[in-house]
Amino acid sequence: MKGTLLVEFLDFVEKRHSIADVETIIAAVEDQLPSGAVYTRVGNYPHGELMTLLTAACEHAQTEPTVLLREFSDFLMDAFNRMHPEFFEETEDVFEFLELLDRHIHVEVKKLYDDARPPTITVERGDSDMTVTYESTRPMGIVAHCMLESAGKHFGQPLSIEVLSASDDDSRRVMRVERV
Repeated sequence: MKGTLLVEFLDFVEKRHSIADVETIIAAVEDQLPSGAVYTRVGNYPHGELMTLLTAACEHAQTEPTVLLREFSDFLMDAFNRMHPEFFEETEDVFEFLELLDRHIHVEVKKLYDDARPPTITVERGDSDMTVTYESTRPMGIVAHCMLESAGKHFGQPLSIEVLSASDDDSRRVMRVERV
């Protein structure tokens, strides 16, 4: 996994709470982080480091993982918009944006980073809904789910998301998405 997610997660915790909270969270799990919690945006890190930090942050803040993950997804969507506004300027429609993910945005990510392995996002558009399939070597379907919600918020088009199926390890998740 590219370090951008880890860098942004620590930035999220610092901005929502404090640098002291970041240090406390890292100290609590440092022995479980092969990188020692030293991240760069272009580095590659095990996806488990994000999950370890997320779990520690939830324990520290005494909050549910899905609550923190939704807040982080909103933060991350804003960060992606700042870092790559060109991806967000192509459309004002959340469904069109989701259609662009795999065939345009992830292609560009691979051009920028030869070693990037973004998830595969397959979409099938219906008359009033869309089926989105997340597939990855990383079991982060819940992250994809929360990022879909954040995309809807970003475009001012709230979404209802129903999980149709998910693999046991959450490396594959099929979701029906509707505007609400």
